[in-house]
Amino acid sequence: TKEKTREYVRQLKLHGYNMTRLHYFDEMLMRDAKEPLQFNAEVLDRFDYYVHCLKQEGIYLNMDVMSSPVGYTPGYAWAPDPPGRSFNFDLYFDEGVRRNWAEGAKKLFTHVNPYTGMRLVDDPVLVMAVAYNEQEFGFWRDFDTAAFLPAWREFLKKKYGSIDRLHVAWKKDSAKFKSFDEISCFKGYNGNYVDADVAEFLYPYEKQLLAWYEKQMREMGYKGYLVNYNCGKALYFNLLRSGMPLVAMNHYYAHPSAWANPHSFICQRSGIGEKAITFRNFIGTRQPGKPFVVTEPNFVFWNQFRYEQGFVIG
Repeated sequence: TKEKTREYVRQLKLHGYNMTRLHYFDEMLMRDAKEPLQFNAEVLDRFDYYVHCLKQEGIYLNMDVMSSPVGYTPGYAWAPDPPGRSFNFDLYFDEGVRRNWAEGAKKLFTHVNPYTGMRLVDDPVLVMAVAYNEQEFGFWRDFDTAAFLPAWREFLKKKYGSIDRLHVAWKKDSAKFKSFDEISCFKGYNGNYVDADVAEFLYPYEKQLLAWYEKQMREMGYKGYLVNYNCGKALYFNLLRSGMPLVAMNHYYAHPSAWANPHSFICQRSGIGEKAITFRNFIGTRQPGKPFVVTEPNFVFWNQFRYEQGFVIG
């Protein structure tokens, strides 16, 4: 209700918050939808009033433009790896998925809020946006290797020239390949024959996607900060983020080993005992002269040392 929304935002203000984040809002907007981009009118109205209340209390808004693996289409976002639906991967090459991202963003951000009289894209309350939450999982999870395999083989052929030179670089890991046409696709960002080759291959794709996100948002009039790649800690991701205006980062201690699936477990080690690894991982992604925004920090329940979160992250 509007009364509960007003009270909720008042409590945010009383507790010292000056920015709030909306996450998986695309899934909420698509609740009960039968067709793509069919926003739920009640959810949108609640959101509009929430933004109005935030403005009254001087609290900024940070949004994921897309979080759901099915984006602005009907479907259950939390289904385990829905067949053919992994938008954080598909956005690299699927024009239909890119269109869904762009049209969903435009419909949401250029819609006039009846309580503020403004489009969100023009409203200074929206200070930052993440293009796609944890885009990195597009390659961390199983993906459609057919989409990249021909280009991957062509890249290696161009880089090494001959299969013998590739054998010298990759050593025993490549002995089973007699030609470039036999080389299998890489497996995500790590666990490959030579990870440096994978990074060199993927970098142009990831930079192009970043530029595409930026172009879509600027063309619809967005003037705030736009960031992406908000969970990868490797130096490769620091390179990807080097052109961004700020860094946003997620990290968990004792994250469930297999999320909410059967046989998943949570470690019972101490975060301080592991030399405050959560804090170190966060700090390792900061970049000189840029704001640093932590969008998801947590020591996960049931870890017995969860009380350490205040000491390690606070």
